[in-house]
Amino acid sequence: MPGLQRTPMAIRLDRLSMPGEGGCRIWTGNCLPKKGYPIVGKGGHGNGNAYAHRVAYVLAFGPIPDGFDIHHACGNVKCINPEHLQALDRKLHRAMHHPAACPHGHEYTAENSYYRPADGIRMCKQCRKLYMREYYLRHKR
Repeated sequence: MPGLQRTPMAIRLDRLSMPGEGGCRIWTGNCLPKKGYPIVGKGGHGNGNAYAHRVAYVLAFGPIPDGFDIHHACGNVKCINPEHLQALDRKLHRAMHHPAACPHGHEYTAENSYYRPADGIRMCKQCRKLYMREYYLRHKR
């Protein structure tokens, strides 16, 4: 008796997604809890997972060049439509997603950046100091 047949990745991507607004192809399968990126099993037991949008890009355009990340041009992280995905240089991609200043206009520098240990979120030290002061005043006895 032959082993189990594996469903090709392209068919699984199609089965686990549906059309959305603006031409998006919305992933309906499993997603990472924090940022919501879609994941798909690589096939077989214990072979791990892959990002569904990266798999969709590779199936449509070929391998992702070294030093490049896949960017969602539509802004929807659950979209796996290859027409909405583009390979961007990692530095450019990070610059697009990591602003140079905090929401209050303080520049993020090495000296002025604080990363929360629990989740790695970046805060400027000036805003964090103000927040911690207000927190202390609200909770002091």
